[in-house]
Amino acid sequence: MNRLSKGDHEFSVNGTDQQNDIGDIARSLDVFRKNTIEIEKMTFVKEMERLQQEEDQQRLLAEQEQRIMDDISEIITACGKGDFTKRIDIDDKEGLSLFLAQGMNEICDITHTSISDIMKSISELSVGKLDVKLEREYQGIFNEIKDDFNNTIEQLETLIVDVNLTAFHAVQGDF
Repeated sequence: MNRLSKGDHEFSVNGTDQQNDIGDIARSLDVFRKNTIEIEKMTFVKEMERLQQEEDQQRLLAEQEQRIMDDISEIITACGKGDFTKRIDIDDKEGLSLFLAQGMNEICDITHTSISDIMKSISELSVGKLDVKLEREYQGIFNEIKDDFNNTIEQLETLIVDVNLTAFHAVQGDF
């Protein structure tokens, strides 16, 4: 019993073949020893399963991290080349990856919308359409660009009115 209490299970119990109280005690001790061995095996197996599950979770997290880094890198590269139409698919994302993907998509949406509006207005201006205005509400620097663009249009309109008025007076000989 002393060896068993110290965790040593690698021994044989003597006296299990006796048909008396000593034999009963020896058989009980042997059953206890075998059960202890089985419990230790089950505990070991459970711990190995837990460690494997933890390792699998770490591997999945690392793969998910790599995928979101690749997705973000692809978006950054596209934006650097002036393409704000790319988006990260959020269907397979969760947690931090979902948060990052949604954030990148929102940045691309805002940038694409703002730059597209500005490009359309500049294109209209380039063909002589002076009544173009940026009407959408923007934030930050995009709002500053909108205000500057709209002010530029107002200044051009004023300049054209002044030039036309000067030309009219010149034709009339009225300086």
